[in-house]
Amino acid sequence: MTHLSSQSDAPPNQRKSDSCYAVADAYPVDVFPPPDLLRAHALLQQGGMTLDSISAHVGRHITEGIGKLAREALAVADAESGADGGA
Repeated sequence: MTHLSSQSDAPPNQRKSDSCYAVADAYPVDVFPPPDLLRAHALLQQGGMTLDSISAHVGRHITEGIGKLAREALAVADAESGADGGA
């Protein structure tokens, strides 16, 4: 990936930035083309599942991961700036 720093001793804020780029670039459309969602919905219903429940699960997983990266990046930025988090 062109965004990733090649140095393992990169500053913490650069490593967090690299992590964000890696997440954003993880599923390129040329490798993972968009599925036929109507067909997937029909197939899932046959198995007693819904596309909505799978979408919600994936959405939560992604949101939790991005939130974790953001909190870690903010903690690094706060530490570097000497911020005390409002305490």
